[in-house]
Amino acid sequence: MIREIPESERPFPLPPASLESTSVAKSPLLRTKLRRPGSTAALLSRPRLINQLHFQPNGYLTLLSAPAGFGKTTLVAEWARQQDFPVAWLTLDEQDNDPILFWRYLIAALQVVNERIGHRAQAALAAFTRGALETAVTLLINDIVEHTAPDTTLSLVLDDFHWIHTASIHQSLNFLLQHQPPQLHLLLLTRADPPLSLARLRVEGRLVELRATDLRLTTAEIAAFFTQVMTLDISEEDLQLLTQKTEGWAAGLQLVALTLSQQDPANSAHVRQLFARVKQHVFAYLMEEVLRYQTDEVRQFLQQTAVLRQFCGALCTAVTGQTNAEQILHQLMLGNLFITPLDDEGEWYRYHPLFAEMLRANLDTATQRECHRRAANWYADQQLIQDAMRNALAAHDYPLMAALLTRTYKTFLAQGLLVSLQKWLAALPDIHQSPRLRLAAAWSQVYQSNEQELEQLIDDIMAQQPQLDAAFQGEMLTVQANYAALYGQPEKGIQLANQALPLIDPGDFLCFAATYQALGNAYRNLGRFDAALNAFAEARHQFEELGNVFMAQLPLYRITHIHIIQGRLHQARQTYETAHQLAKAAGYEPLMISGEIFGHLSDLFLEWNDLEQASAYAQQEITLARSGKLLLPLVDGYLKLAAVTAAQNNENEARQALQLAAETAAQLQSTPLSAQIALHRARHELTWGNLVAAGAWAEQFVQQRHDGSCNLTPLLAQTADLLLARIWLAQSQPVKALALLQEIVGQLEAAGRIRLVVEANVLQALAWNDQKETANAQKALIHALTLAEPEGYVRLFVENGSALAPLLNQVRHRFPEYASQLLNAISTTVTDASTSPLLDPLTEREQEILELIAQGQTNRQIADVLFISVGTVKGHVNHIFSKLDVKNRTQALVQAHELNLLKA
Repeated sequence: MIREIPESERPFPLPPASLESTSVAKSPLLRTKLRRPGSTAALLSRPRLINQLHFQPNGYLTLLSAPAGFGKTTLVAEWARQQDFPVAWLTLDEQDNDPILFWRYLIAALQVVNERIGHRAQAALAAFTRGALETAVTLLINDIVEHTAPDTTLSLVLDDFHWIHTASIHQSLNFLLQHQPPQLHLLLLTRADPPLSLARLRVEGRLVELRATDLRLTTAEIAAFFTQVMTLDISEEDLQLLTQKTEGWAAGLQLVALTLSQQDPANSAHVRQLFARVKQHVFAYLMEEVLRYQTDEVRQFLQQTAVLRQFCGALCTAVTGQTNAEQILHQLMLGNLFITPLDDEGEWYRYHPLFAEMLRANLDTATQRECHRRAANWYADQQLIQDAMRNALAAHDYPLMAALLTRTYKTFLAQGLLVSLQKWLAALPDIHQSPRLRLAAAWSQVYQSNEQELEQLIDDIMAQQPQLDAAFQGEMLTVQANYAALYGQPEKGIQLANQALPLIDPGDFLCFAATYQALGNAYRNLGRFDAALNAFAEARHQFEELGNVFMAQLPLYRITHIHIIQGRLHQARQTYETAHQLAKAAGYEPLMISGEIFGHLSDLFLEWNDLEQASAYAQQEITLARSGKLLLPLVDGYLKLAAVTAAQNNENEARQALQLAAETAAQLQSTPLSAQIALHRARHELTWGNLVAAGAWAEQFVQQRHDGSCNLTPLLAQTADLLLARIWLAQSQPVKALALLQEIVGQLEAAGRIRLVVEANVLQALAWNDQKETANAQKALIHALTLAEPEGYVRLFVENGSALAPLLNQVRHRFPEYASQLLNAISTTVTDASTSPLLDPLTEREQEILELIAQGQTNRQIADVLFISVGTVKGHVNHIFSKLDVKNRTQALVQAHELNLLKA
């Protein structure tokens, strides 16, 4: 029975009302997890194993893998005490399966021995996204290299690693091992081999393994344990029997020693009798023997505190009601009763796992749950929310879980602990899911849910609580505004955000920051750049008020994107460099969040025709988006990669990237996003000579433009207008193209979109040239070059290839250096792409069709051979004629022979 403590005697008040004022405070880490286990009186020195640990060079992984009770922790703790350098220690448990929390603890463990390590990585982990994980590990690796002398050892012990089963943690730890600093020596203590790249480490000679066969006590060690440590006399016959029966299992031997120490020392036959009786149930029997000699008070204490993974006197008092907990713990330590100190001060302890398991087996379910409930309340009052949640769940105290989550979910959000938040919410039965907890679920899934799922969550909230207070309503509107702004509904996002702002609680900096982020994104997508810049500036301020310096960088990156959209390339790079310097001055890196900044930089370097750098940035965005499981940035990364690979004349890779973008976007079920991918695909199809596919998109877009059903954002609709004009030019409809360009060029100038104004003038120049209006063509091209030269645009001109080259030569005298640079870039691009003498080389499909024409096949026959429509064949043939500057098949074949375009 558990004794109730009068309220006046309780060391900590229940329930934890203090959480109300700390909902967005940084939750503390349990410091005892960072302490090396203290020494015990009953310690057997094992020099043969200590020496193996002593002589392992840095840059290695040492794996101690064996079942419970083989002394892994005791051995490594003894080794650590003998080192002349500090050893970082982290004891893990199941709640550490949140990747953000895992790395927070790991960094904190390293900071115990070197406080300069990991501050930038901690800042990355504070980002409101999962995409910061690989960023943080990269920064941590750099910090270890930078702040640890090359000839110094930095050892890190991860104890009880078998608790970790989250794939993203294994992947990120593999990343650390793959790029392991030479100063770092990592030791993993586990009951089962982890899913890490152990085979690769073995091949590289960087893995040291100690397993059960290595850890078993030898006969000599068993003798030393009984005679020197436990001061028990044991005969040679009994020693051999112990060796045979226990097979050197340290925990079993300690149980035997404890049992014998409590028996009549004159009974020399006891060991043989003991093993004769217990046979295969040695452990359970010995446990009963040990408990039988304890007082009722101690037995009750042991059983009730066995539900705890670690404990101190105050926690034991809260759980058991026994106010002499400190005294009992001291008594257990003196008796070597399977209790391990977790610090040198003798404050925190844990039981051997097998000992605790046996104790719990004798405790009824109702008592176990009550002990967990009391532990949950104690942990909650200490602001140790993860431990509180774990114990509340074990107690099946769902009202307590709901209360804790309601008070602390913004702490999870502010620290990026989305995995933990989703896990606890999923563990809570639906009947206990309050409207606010459903809103917490909506928060945690903004980057993962589709529109229907979010609407269902909001509908559930409204059905459950039709009347909402102002602050709650404001928070709900903030979530909706962010989703609308992210997924192509900017007008709706602005409306929702403006409704939210006056309702948000004045001290809720997280909501304010998220709302201004939504406003900035929405205004950006509408092309209202001044309003977007103001919103992002305010978002940055709110993040700083929240204390999240790392997330305060995100608005700066989006300002960089606005400059790119406006066509101010140098200002975009300057803004990025400013963010870089500010971040480094604060001790951080100007990073990555979800990889978004790399997408922007890919755009920037693509415009400057630096395809290698643009490709590298696109790949980085994809990598970070994948690691964070963020679908929207992943779609963006694939589209960036498609643009670069298309520019490199790699049609197959570009098509693959487009397909991956489409498949990823389908998971989000966003109509505007699907429309954006269709726009990109149509532009690439035109580049590859598939005029039929491009024309089909154009017809659909014209209809949508006419009836107002276009699903593109206003920002992308302007880009689509220019693609439509480009397609009409390819279809030999320059008059229609000129009319459209004349209609929209003023709008683009008014919006300050320099890049699109340049493109519009280039297209006008090509259209006028097609109309034999040379003066107008030159005028339009001169205007385009005048705007483009200060920003260094290259790709925009290169992608028009041979059609633009003659016009560039005509105005070359006006821009001698810039025009020469562009002509050289066009020539180089053609040379790199093919040995073809054509400025605009034939695509693979066009080359294939030209060969079939040379064989005398008709369009119908070609269509049958290639399994495409006759219309598609006609489109390719027209494109071939245009590139060869001919009007029929006969002329095409003559030109092809002269240019050696046909196979022998």
